[in-house]
Amino acid sequence: MKKSVLAAITIIVIISIIWLLAGCNNPTGGGGNAPGGSSGLSIEWAKCYGGGSYEAAYDLIQTADGGDIVVGLSWSSMEGDVGTSHGGGDCWLIKLNANASLEWQNCLGGSKSESIKSICEAQGGGYIIAGSTNSNNGDISGNHSSDDDIWVAKISSNGTLESQKCYGGTGLEWINSMIPMSGGGYVLAGYTTSNNGDVGGLHGGSSAADAWIVKLDSTATNIVWQKSLGGTNEERAQGIQQTSDGGYIVAGATYSNDGDVSGMKGLCDAWIVKLNSSGTLEWQKCYGGTNADYAEDIQQTSDGGYIVAGATYSNDGDVSGNYGFYDGWLIKLSSSGTLEWQSRLGGSGWDFFYSVRQTSDGGYLLTGSTDSTDHDVKDNHGGYDIWIVKINSSGALEWQKCIGGSGDDVARKIKNMPDGSYLAVGSTYTNNDGDVSGYHGSGDFYVVKLK
Repeated sequence: MKKSVLAAITIIVIISIIWLLAGCNNPTGGGGNAPGGSSGLSIEWAKCYGGGSYEAAYDLIQTADGGDIVVGLSWSSMEGDVGTSHGGGDCWLIKLNANASLEWQNCLGGSKSESIKSICEAQGGGYIIAGSTNSNNGDISGNHSSDDDIWVAKISSNGTLESQKCYGGTGLEWINSMIPMSGGGYVLAGYTTSNNGDVGGLHGGSSAADAWIVKLDSTATNIVWQKSLGGTNEERAQGIQQTSDGGYIVAGATYSNDGDVSGMKGLCDAWIVKLNSSGTLEWQKCYGGTNADYAEDIQQTSDGGYIVAGATYSNDGDVSGNYGFYDGWLIKLSSSGTLEWQSRLGGSGWDFFYSVRQTSDGGYLLTGSTDSTDHDVKDNHGGYDIWIVKINSSGALEWQKCIGGSGDDVARKIKNMPDGSYLAVGSTYTNNDGDVSGYHGSGDFYVVKLK
């Protein structure tokens, strides 16, 4: 149940690009009601990194020398840009200089499969990486079962492994995001089917996951507290941010209407949870309609409220104006979780948002994927394109840009660079056409700088 439902929702884009993501009337008229068109953004450079097998990038961090470290997974070994693999899929890190040339790379893992989902600066220097592992050898030790554990490691500035630890129980654990704390330490967001080992308070049983939030100390080797959140069906935590009051806001999805969950509207709802600094539940809200609705990322906004990005298959309840299949979905909440407006964007195909950031003008920049060619989507190159969207402070479309080629392309993160440009990271399956060149085969890291 766990792997067939939640893993399909959260990692199917790794396998096939179609991330199966999949509220109230929009007083401002978002999506196709807005006059947005193609943007004035241009590609400064776009690079592929990988080997002959499968690679996928999930996160990046800028380094002090103006370069970047990009993290994800690799199934290649001793080919292309990839060094010696431990077996299965390895955690893969690459260091780029300011000109996007590869300076170094490192494969970390064991004989089974692992990947990195997040990277941040470590307190005291170096970096903390967080992902999931199925191994218990090689670079990995302390796995609690034959299933996946969350894996957190400290690496040096040149990518050398310094320390590592597995977190979980005898079930399955998965991480979707990690953030550093302003007061020290790190917080992980994901899901669990365990109720032993490092995990306590599971609501759903071994066949239905809970959202799992874990606070680690400044060494990333000790749990300060952990919380399992959910009901008798399945939940997952996808995005998390520390709030201005020292607490946390969590975005994810729920199939339950009991336990910690109330107000469920349909098959699956976007689920937003507010925790205090100790992880105690302050409030929770479900958003969506009678079909499937998901939250992928959340950010506290300058007015103290929240902006949430995800996808929706509904066209009732909190959702209006669906074009067909999944649309990218954006909801603006007050500080207490009241829905202020919603905007759904896309076309007649499948459209998803994976991350959102507020911009200096009060609007929002979204990153996602689309295979639509109509309504809000213009200039799709074929298959799934990376889709970058700018909306104003009221949810109306200002501009959009499709990036990719005739294959499938997806971006998981986009970050602002100090020079005013943007850097997007994800994966490409395009064999050297459109915006893609230097493709190695079977799926590459894809890094794009936009100016």
